[in-house]
Amino acid sequence: MPAASSPIGQADHSLKRESSVTAGQYFLRAATIAAPSKIDRNGRTIEATISTESPVSVFDRPTGRVIQEVLVASGAELMSWAPLLREHDLGALEHVIGSVLSPRRVGREIRATLRFASVDDVNPIWLRVRDGHLRAVSVGGRRVEWTDIEAGKVQTIAGRRWIAGNTVLRVTTRWILREASIVIFGGDEHAMMRPV
Repeated sequence: MPAASSPIGQADHSLKRESSVTAGQYFLRAATIAAPSKIDRNGRTIEATISTESPVSVFDRPTGRVIQEVLVASGAELMSWAPLLREHDLGALEHVIGSVLSPRRVGREIRATLRFASVDDVNPIWLRVRDGHLRAVSVGGRRVEWTDIEAGKVQTIAGRRWIAGNTVLRVTTRWILREASIVIFGGDEHAMMRPV
């Protein structure tokens, strides 16, 4: 199977300690906090769409080319909790800025409650999210099963018909959500927070 990919321009420093990155299992995928979202100002939480089935451009390291990837929502393996990070940075414990609570499938999306830690260094991020200045979310995870469809080809995968456009389309049918991150720009324009 092909090697790992990450959104164009997205630093992959958070995964450098993972040996299976080179085996193509880890991915980062940007999204945006959407809905309209519900904010609990006292509880420091916001509802967010953290992943959709919109194709997102990713860089495929082994081939050195940009491809499109879809994370199929029904194939997501979700735990009741995951860390909420600042820009996928796993370099230090203080880069965990909160928690991703109760991730769940809603149609062809993954939604979750994002809870921000009540500590001084997280407060500036929380205030920017709360006030609508930061809206993008990016998910990171482990790819388990996927199929690459060559450009211009059509293929049925898991009972659904997929069409690759001008580039390879990677259809990831089984994946594990490992974290979500607050980022400045998201690759998946539908995965976001929209404060109300």
